[in-house]
Amino acid sequence: LLLLFVVLLTYKPASSSGRLLVYKVSSYIWQDHWLWGIGSGQFKVEYNQYQASYFQQEERDVNEIMLADNTFYAFNDFYQLVLENGLICLVLLLVIVFLGIRQIKNTVVDHQNKHLFISAGASLICVITGGFFSYPLQVIPILFHVVFNLALLYSFPIKKEVGWRIIVNPKAHHFLMILMALSLMIYFLDRVMVSRKILETVELQKEGYRAKALKGFEKLHEAKVADGALSYLYAKELYTNNNLQLASKVLNEAKAHYCTNNVYTLSAHIQNELRNFTGAERDYKMAVYMVPNRLLPKKDLLDFYISRGDTSNIVLW
Repeated sequence: LLLLFVVLLTYKPASSSGRLLVYKVSSYIWQDHWLWGIGSGQFKVEYNQYQASYFQQEERDVNEIMLADNTFYAFNDFYQLVLENGLICLVLLLVIVFLGIRQIKNTVVDHQNKHLFISAGASLICVITGGFFSYPLQVIPILFHVVFNLALLYSFPIKKEVGWRIIVNPKAHHFLMILMALSLMIYFLDRVMVSRKILETVELQKEGYRAKALKGFEKLHEAKVADGALSYLYAKELYTNNNLQLASKVLNEAKAHYCTNNVYTLSAHIQNELRNFTGAERDYKMAVYMVPNRLLPKKDLLDFYISRGDTSNIVLW
Protein backbone atom coordinates (compact mmCIF):
# COMPACT_ATOMS: atom_id res chain seq x y z
CA LEU A 1 0.00 0.00 0.00
CA LEU A 2 2.83 2.38 0.86
CA LEU A 3 4.55 1.62 -2.47
CA LEU A 4 1.29 2.17 -4.36
CA PHE A 5 0.81 5.51 -2.58
CA VAL A 6 4.34 6.67 -3.53
CA VAL A 7 3.80 5.57 -7.15
CA LEU A 8 0.54 7.53 -7.34
CA LEU A 9 2.21 10.66 -5.96
CA THR A 10 5.07 10.47 -8.49
CA TYR A 11 2.87 9.43 -11.43
CA LYS A 12 0.92 12.69 -11.43
CA PRO A 13 2.91 15.22 -9.38
CA ALA A 14 0.84 18.21 -10.59
CA SER A 15 -2.39 16.51 -9.51
CA SER A 16 -0.88 15.66 -6.11
CA SER A 17 0.44 19.22 -5.65
CA GLY A 18 -2.95 20.62 -6.67
CA ARG A 19 -4.63 18.59 -3.94
CA LEU A 20 -2.07 19.82 -1.41
CA LEU A 21 -2.95 23.42 -2.38
CA VAL A 22 -6.65 22.65 -1.85
CA TYR A 23 -5.91 21.14 1.58
CA LYS A 24 -3.71 24.12 2.49
CA VAL A 25 -6.34 26.74 1.57
CA SER A 26 -9.07 24.63 3.19
CA SER A 27 -7.16 24.69 6.47
CA TYR A 28 -8.09 28.39 6.76
CA ILE A 29 -11.77 27.42 6.45
CA TRP A 30 -11.25 25.00 9.35
CA GLN A 31 -9.54 27.70 11.44
CA ASP A 32 -12.52 30.03 10.98
CA HIS A 33 -15.37 27.48 11.21
CA TRP A 34 -14.06 24.47 13.15
CA LEU A 35 -17.02 24.24 15.52
CA TRP A 36 -20.14 24.45 13.30
CA GLY A 37 -18.64 24.32 9.81
CA ILE A 38 -19.56 26.50 6.83
CA GLY A 39 -22.85 24.74 6.15
CA SER A 40 -23.80 21.65 4.19
CA GLY A 41 -22.98 21.98 0.48
CA GLN A 42 -21.23 25.34 0.98
CA PHE A 43 -17.66 24.24 0.19
CA LYS A 44 -18.13 24.97 -3.53
CA VAL A 45 -19.26 28.50 -2.59
CA GLU A 46 -16.71 29.32 0.09
CA TYR A 47 -13.51 27.66 -1.13
CA ASN A 48 -12.82 29.85 -4.19
CA GLN A 49 -13.35 32.98 -2.09
CA TYR A 50 -10.80 31.69 0.44
CA GLN A 51 -8.45 30.93 -2.44
CA ALA A 52 -8.81 34.51 -3.69
CA SER A 53 -8.03 35.81 -0.21
CA TYR A 54 -5.03 33.45 0.05
CA PHE A 55 -3.42 34.73 -3.16
CA GLN A 56 -4.29 38.38 -2.49
CA GLN A 57 -2.71 38.62 0.96
CA GLU A 58 0.93 38.23 -0.09
CA GLU A 59 3.12 37.27 -3.02
CA ARG A 60 3.00 33.51 -3.59
CA ASP A 61 5.30 31.05 -5.30
CA VAL A 62 4.71 30.93 -9.07
CA ASN A 63 4.52 27.11 -9.03
CA GLU A 64 1.70 27.31 -6.49
CA ILE A 65 -0.09 29.96 -8.55
CA MET A 66 0.00 27.68 -11.60
CA LEU A 67 -1.87 24.96 -9.65
CA ALA A 68 -4.87 27.16 -8.86
CA ASP A 69 -8.23 26.57 -10.54
CA ASN A 70 -11.94 26.95 -9.88
CA THR A 71 -12.43 24.26 -7.22
CA PHE A 72 -15.72 22.79 -6.02
CA TYR A 73 -14.51 19.75 -4.06
CA ALA A 74 -11.90 19.22 -1.33
CA PHE A 75 -10.72 15.99 -3.03
CA ASN A 76 -11.37 14.22 0.24
CA ASP A 77 -15.04 13.58 0.96
CA PHE A 78 -14.59 13.11 4.69
CA TYR A 79 -12.48 16.25 5.08
CA GLN A 80 -15.12 18.18 3.11
CA LEU A 81 -17.91 16.82 5.32
CA VAL A 82 -16.04 18.00 8.42
CA LEU A 83 -15.33 21.43 6.88
CA GLU A 84 -19.02 21.86 6.04
CA ASN A 85 -20.48 20.50 9.28
CA GLY A 86 -17.82 21.14 11.91
CA LEU A 87 -16.53 19.22 14.90
CA ILE A 88 -19.79 17.34 15.51
CA CYS A 89 -19.46 15.77 12.05
CA LEU A 90 -15.97 14.52 12.91
CA VAL A 91 -17.37 12.86 16.04
CA LEU A 92 -20.23 11.33 14.01
CA LEU A 93 -17.80 9.95 11.42
CA LEU A 94 -15.75 8.28 14.16
CA VAL A 95 -18.95 6.77 15.63
CA ILE A 96 -19.97 5.48 12.18
CA VAL A 97 -16.53 3.89 11.69
CA PHE A 98 -16.78 2.21 15.11
CA LEU A 99 -20.30 0.89 14.43
CA GLY A 100 -19.34 -0.30 10.95
CA ILE A 101 -16.32 -2.25 12.21
CA ARG A 102 -18.41 -3.67 15.05
CA GLN A 103 -21.14 -4.79 12.65
CA ILE A 104 -18.71 -6.50 10.24
CA LYS A 105 -16.74 -8.13 13.05
CA ASN A 106 -19.84 -9.68 14.68
CA THR A 107 -21.89 -10.56 11.60
CA VAL A 108 -23.06 -14.15 11.21
CA VAL A 109 -22.71 -15.15 7.54
CA ASP A 110 -23.70 -18.55 6.18
CA HIS A 111 -21.93 -20.10 3.21
CA GLN A 112 -24.84 -19.46 0.85
CA ASN A 113 -24.77 -15.67 1.36
CA LYS A 114 -21.04 -15.20 1.87
CA HIS A 115 -20.55 -13.77 -1.63
CA LEU A 116 -23.12 -11.02 -0.95
CA PHE A 117 -21.42 -10.02 2.29
CA ILE A 118 -17.93 -9.94 0.73
CA SER A 119 -19.00 -8.05 -2.41
CA ALA A 120 -20.92 -5.41 -0.41
CA GLY A 121 -17.96 -4.92 1.94
CA ALA A 122 -15.42 -4.79 -0.90
CA SER A 123 -17.53 -2.27 -2.80
CA LEU A 124 -17.75 -0.01 0.26
CA ILE A 125 -13.97 -0.26 0.77
CA CYS A 126 -13.47 0.91 -2.85
CA VAL A 127 -15.74 3.93 -2.38
CA ILE A 128 -14.24 4.84 1.00
CA THR A 129 -10.69 4.60 -0.37
CA GLY A 130 -11.66 6.79 -3.32
CA GLY A 131 -13.26 9.21 -0.86
CA PHE A 132 -9.85 10.00 0.65
CA PHE A 133 -8.48 11.25 -2.70
CA SER A 134 -11.53 12.31 -4.72
CA TYR A 135 -15.27 12.99 -4.31
CA PRO A 136 -17.32 9.81 -4.99
CA LEU A 137 -19.78 10.57 -2.17
CA GLN A 138 -20.71 13.83 -3.92
CA VAL A 139 -22.09 11.80 -6.86
CA ILE A 140 -25.72 10.81 -6.26
CA PRO A 141 -25.68 7.40 -8.09
CA ILE A 142 -22.59 6.36 -6.08
CA LEU A 143 -24.25 7.56 -2.86
CA PHE A 144 -27.30 5.43 -3.72
CA HIS A 145 -24.95 2.49 -4.30
CA VAL A 146 -23.33 3.05 -0.87
CA VAL A 147 -26.70 3.06 0.92
CA PHE A 148 -27.71 -0.12 -0.93
CA ASN A 149 -24.51 -1.90 0.17
CA LEU A 150 -24.93 -0.70 3.75
CA ALA A 151 -28.46 -2.13 3.69
CA LEU A 152 -27.00 -5.46 2.53
CA LEU A 153 -24.40 -5.51 5.32
CA TYR A 154 -26.92 -4.64 8.00
CA SER A 155 -29.42 -7.23 6.75
CA PHE A 156 -27.23 -10.01 8.17
CA PRO A 157 -27.77 -11.08 11.80
CA ILE A 158 -25.08 -10.54 14.43
CA LYS A 159 -23.89 -12.85 17.20
CA LYS A 160 -26.38 -13.15 20.04
CA GLU A 161 -23.79 -12.48 22.73
CA VAL A 162 -23.13 -9.04 21.24
CA GLY A 163 -25.23 -6.43 23.00
CA TRP A 164 -27.23 -3.61 21.47
CA ARG A 165 -27.71 -2.76 17.79
CA ILE A 166 -28.35 0.65 16.24
CA ILE A 167 -32.01 -0.27 15.77
CA VAL A 168 -33.24 -3.22 17.80
CA ASN A 169 -36.11 -4.11 15.48
CA PRO A 170 -34.65 -5.53 12.21
CA LYS A 171 -37.83 -4.71 10.25
CA ALA A 172 -37.63 -1.06 11.26
CA HIS A 173 -33.94 -1.08 10.39
CA HIS A 174 -34.57 -2.52 6.92
CA PHE A 175 -37.46 -0.10 6.36
CA LEU A 176 -35.20 2.86 7.21
CA MET A 177 -32.53 1.73 4.74
CA ILE A 178 -35.14 1.13 1.99
CA LEU A 179 -36.64 4.58 2.66
CA MET A 180 -33.20 6.22 2.38
CA ALA A 181 -32.46 4.38 -0.88
CA LEU A 182 -35.87 5.29 -2.37
CA SER A 183 -35.45 8.94 -1.35
CA LEU A 184 -32.04 9.06 -3.02
CA MET A 185 -33.43 7.40 -6.16
CA ILE A 186 -36.33 9.89 -6.40
CA TYR A 187 -33.90 12.77 -5.91
CA PHE A 188 -31.55 11.31 -8.53
CA LEU A 189 -34.36 10.93 -11.10
CA ASP A 190 -35.51 14.50 -10.43
CA ARG A 191 -31.94 15.78 -10.96
CA VAL A 192 -31.68 13.82 -14.21
CA MET A 193 -34.87 15.46 -15.54
CA VAL A 194 -33.73 18.94 -14.48
CA SER A 195 -30.24 18.35 -15.94
CA ARG A 196 -31.80 17.30 -19.25
CA LYS A 197 -33.82 20.53 -19.40
CA ILE A 198 -30.72 22.57 -18.57
CA LEU A 199 -28.72 20.77 -21.27
CA GLU A 200 -31.43 21.39 -23.88
CA THR A 201 -31.50 25.10 -23.00
CA VAL A 202 -27.69 25.42 -23.14
CA GLU A 203 -27.66 23.68 -26.54
CA LEU A 204 -30.24 26.19 -27.83
CA GLN A 205 -27.96 28.98 -26.62
CA LYS A 206 -24.91 27.47 -28.33
CA GLU A 207 -26.78 26.96 -31.61
CA GLY A 208 -27.84 30.61 -31.72
CA TYR A 209 -31.51 30.31 -30.72
CA ARG A 210 -31.05 33.08 -28.17
CA ALA A 211 -34.75 33.98 -27.67
CA LYS A 212 -35.70 30.33 -27.05
CA ALA A 213 -32.71 29.89 -24.76
CA LEU A 214 -33.65 32.98 -22.75
CA LYS A 215 -37.21 31.68 -22.36
CA GLY A 216 -35.86 28.27 -21.27
CA PHE A 217 -33.58 29.87 -18.66
CA GLU A 218 -36.48 31.99 -17.44
CA LYS A 219 -38.75 28.93 -16.96
CA LEU A 220 -36.06 27.03 -15.07
CA HIS A 221 -35.39 30.06 -12.88
CA GLU A 222 -39.11 30.49 -12.14
CA ALA A 223 -39.25 26.78 -11.18
CA LYS A 224 -36.74 27.63 -8.40
CA VAL A 225 -34.08 25.25 -9.65
CA ALA A 226 -31.25 25.85 -7.16
CA ASP A 227 -28.41 25.51 -9.65
CA GLY A 228 -25.75 28.21 -9.48
CA ALA A 229 -24.25 27.35 -12.88
CA LEU A 230 -27.70 27.68 -14.45
CA SER A 231 -28.29 31.05 -12.77
CA TYR A 232 -24.90 32.21 -14.06
CA LEU A 233 -25.81 31.26 -17.66
CA TYR A 234 -29.20 32.96 -17.30
CA ALA A 235 -27.54 36.13 -15.96
CA LYS A 236 -25.04 36.01 -18.83
CA GLU A 237 -27.88 35.83 -21.37
CA LEU A 238 -29.71 38.71 -19.64
CA TYR A 239 -26.49 40.76 -19.72
CA THR A 240 -26.14 40.08 -23.46
CA ASN A 241 -29.73 41.32 -23.90
CA ASN A 242 -28.85 44.47 -21.88
CA ASN A 243 -31.23 43.64 -19.02
CA LEU A 244 -28.68 44.72 -16.42
CA GLN A 245 -30.88 45.05 -13.32
CA LEU A 246 -32.36 41.57 -13.62
CA ALA A 247 -28.96 40.13 -14.60
CA SER A 248 -27.47 41.58 -11.39
CA LYS A 249 -30.28 40.13 -9.28
CA VAL A 250 -29.99 36.64 -10.84
CA LEU A 251 -26.20 36.68 -10.52
CA ASN A 252 -26.42 37.51 -6.80
CA GLU A 253 -28.64 34.41 -6.44
CA ALA A 254 -26.03 32.39 -8.37
CA LYS A 255 -23.30 33.47 -5.91
CA ALA A 256 -25.20 31.72 -3.10
CA HIS A 257 -24.73 28.35 -4.86
CA TYR A 258 -21.83 28.75 -7.29
CA CYS A 259 -18.55 30.64 -7.15
CA THR A 260 -16.02 30.93 -10.00
CA ASN A 261 -13.84 33.68 -11.44
CA ASN A 262 -16.23 33.85 -14.42
CA VAL A 263 -19.14 34.66 -12.09
CA TYR A 264 -17.21 37.58 -10.57
CA THR A 265 -16.00 38.79 -13.96
CA LEU A 266 -19.60 38.94 -15.22
CA SER A 267 -20.65 40.62 -11.98
CA ALA A 268 -17.90 43.22 -12.47
CA HIS A 269 -19.00 43.91 -16.07
CA ILE A 270 -22.60 44.43 -14.90
CA GLN A 271 -21.62 46.69 -11.97
CA ASN A 272 -19.36 48.70 -14.28
CA GLU A 273 -22.20 49.34 -16.73
CA LEU A 274 -24.52 50.18 -13.84
CA ARG A 275 -21.83 52.73 -12.85
CA ASN A 276 -21.19 51.07 -9.49
CA PHE A 277 -17.43 51.45 -9.95
CA THR A 278 -16.46 50.45 -6.39
CA GLY A 279 -18.37 47.17 -6.71
CA ALA A 280 -16.95 46.59 -10.20
CA GLU A 281 -13.34 47.05 -9.02
CA ARG A 282 -13.93 44.71 -6.07
CA ASP A 283 -15.38 41.98 -8.32
CA TYR A 284 -12.65 42.37 -10.99
CA LYS A 285 -10.00 41.88 -8.29
CA MET A 286 -11.85 38.89 -6.85
CA ALA A 287 -11.83 37.28 -10.32
CA VAL A 288 -8.10 37.99 -10.73
CA TYR A 289 -7.02 36.49 -7.40
CA MET A 290 -9.47 33.58 -7.42
CA VAL A 291 -7.53 31.88 -10.24
CA PRO A 292 -4.38 34.00 -10.54
CA ASN A 293 -2.85 32.04 -13.45
CA ARG A 294 -5.52 33.31 -15.89
CA LEU A 295 -4.58 36.25 -18.09
CA LEU A 296 -8.04 37.41 -19.20
CA PRO A 297 -9.31 38.61 -15.76
CA LYS A 298 -6.13 40.74 -15.45
CA LYS A 299 -6.81 42.19 -18.91
CA ASP A 300 -10.40 42.99 -17.85
CA LEU A 301 -9.12 44.77 -14.74
CA LEU A 302 -6.59 46.72 -16.82
CA ASP A 303 -9.33 47.78 -19.27
CA PHE A 304 -11.42 48.93 -16.32
CA TYR A 305 -8.60 51.15 -15.02
CA ILE A 306 -7.98 52.49 -18.54
CA SER A 307 -11.66 53.46 -18.83
CA ARG A 308 -11.39 55.19 -15.43
CA GLY A 309 -8.11 56.95 -16.29
CA ASP A 310 -6.45 55.52 -13.15
CA THR A 311 -2.79 56.00 -14.17
CA SER A 312 -1.08 54.31 -11.19
CA ASN A 313 -3.19 51.15 -11.53
CA ILE A 314 -2.80 51.16 -15.32
CA VAL A 315 1.00 51.09 -14.86
CA LEU A 316 0.74 48.38 -12.17
CA TRP A 317 -1.46 46.02 -14.17
